[in-house]
Amino acid sequence: MKAIKFKLNIPKYLAVKTLSSRFRSITTSPLSCVSLREVSIPATINENWIRVRTLKSGICGSDLSVLNGKTSFSMEPYSPKSFIFGHEIVGEVVEKAPSVKNVREGDRVVIEPSHSCTTRGIEKPCPNCRRGQSHLCINITNGHLSPSIAIGYSYETGGGWGEYFVAHKSQVYKVPDSFSNEEAVLVEPFAVALHGVLRRYPPNGAKVLVLGSGTIGLLTIAVLKMLPIRCKIYATARYRFQEEMAKEMGAHVVINPAKVDLYDFMAKATNAQVMKPSLGKRVMEGGVQRVYDTIASPETIDDALRLTQAGGSVVLVGTAADAKGVDLTPVWFREVDLLGSYVYSSENFRGRKRKTFEFAIDLIKRNRKIPLKKLVTHQFKLEDWKKALSTAQSRGKTNAVKVVFSME
Repeated sequence: MKAIKFKLNIPKYLAVKTLSSRFRSITTSPLSCVSLREVSIPATINENWIRVRTLKSGICGSDLSVLNGKTSFSMEPYSPKSFIFGHEIVGEVVEKAPSVKNVREGDRVVIEPSHSCTTRGIEKPCPNCRRGQSHLCINITNGHLSPSIAIGYSYETGGGWGEYFVAHKSQVYKVPDSFSNEEAVLVEPFAVALHGVLRRYPPNGAKVLVLGSGTIGLLTIAVLKMLPIRCKIYATARYRFQEEMAKEMGAHVVINPAKVDLYDFMAKATNAQVMKPSLGKRVMEGGVQRVYDTIASPETIDDALRLTQAGGSVVLVGTAADAKGVDLTPVWFREVDLLGSYVYSSENFRGRKRKTFEFAIDLIKRNRKIPLKKLVTHQFKLEDWKKALSTAQSRGKTNAVKVVFSME
């Protein structure tokens, strides 16, 4: 089968890491660690695993970080040296054992890709998995899978950037008939956004700020609009098409920080006070109750902490790494909570505990007026992988939100 594969080569990786900021084309050149290859179809690991044919698979920001050599080396112990990309997936079940009862051959499914004690075949689950926090599994390097965090970053399973992959029966969810494949491929990133919002659910009447209007930012806005909460949603957007999408997803006010002073704007919107110290950046007394930072760069984290009122919360929905230059004074001086948010597992919401993916599918099903499928702006065949990755990395020129590989 055809698949887009990553194979670690340290000299190549360092070359890409050094040059990718200036020369984007290096990420798909012979100097990179990524290529389109003919590979073997992954074998099912045991009777609890199924084989799935990919229909669509998205290109995620975390995938682009690997391609550009921008991921933290802290993740290396949890990663194989070779894998097939693709963790945002809608596919069709093509093979399963009789013991698998939750899906049938021919079913359309979305994949919860994270590995845990269950997928690793560990009979005595770790404390986190027992509590329903499988995303925090401590056996991430143990069991019958090699070290890996998820399908799409796993040596044995393959991923959605290949024509076939394998998944544990616990990782598959049937797609409602009413969902298009474009909507279905967004379930995984929607679940990421949902988990991020529920890490610190805003109170009624709150003013919240979503930093960034890429896929996760736009889906965070949609989640805030879909959940039973009354809050005013502010969002930042770098490009005009992102601003338009943010409004369609439900943002009340969208700000372009390149054109509008974010501190002055948010101070006026929240009746806060901006103050300028003798040295360094401005600080703000007052601000929003919640910031969901879907960019999580050092600059946005630093701004988020300053724009949040005393006792408020900043949730890093984006994948932060080495955040040099972040001033943590608001964390201790104004007791602003700074929280990470990692993928999904299960959620406790209003006295009910359920899997994040189940909750996500239900929310999308009950809120059909929010046009999520518009976020899938570009689709490519695997053979056009270089153009697909270039499109995803050049949003300002291509107006891309979610770029997907389509193998229907």
